[in-house]
Amino acid sequence: MNRISALKSSVGLLAVACLSSCAMYPASEDISACTDSSPKKNVKIEYGDSHLSVDVKEQKIKRDEYLAFDLKPNSSKGPNNLDYKTVMVTIKGKDEASDWISASGSADGSDGPLLVCVPTGQAPGTYYYLIEVEKVGTLDPRVAVQPS
Repeated sequence: MNRISALKSSVGLLAVACLSSCAMYPASEDISACTDSSPKKNVKIEYGDSHLSVDVKEQKIKRDEYLAFDLKPNSSKGPNNLDYKTVMVTIKGKDEASDWISASGSADGSDGPLLVCVPTGQAPGTYYYLIEVEKVGTLDPRVAVQPS
């Protein structure tokens, strides 16, 4: 093989290796270092017949901490014998910057609060999300990520 062919092959292999290694590792802001012992900032979500509330409108939190969404359905039955423990609660970011805020579940299907970890590289700032409770309504609180 002549030198030019060898050089082209080497450059091509190097490019493939670089691109494949980039695909293997997520961007630093997507990496989460939350563990079982990470601090948790609780957000209590109460809901029932014509009622939906959150105990904090803006939770202040640091990177690598959990937002812990405690689901507290009304114990009484709703219209058409609706059991609020079984309705789906969906939490999602309102915009692209807030996409890391994402969880869903029901009070009878979870083993505790719905947990969302603030990513390690998350920029300080205020992030907005929606809480949608099936057959009840929607709220739009926010979370303020503070420097570590």
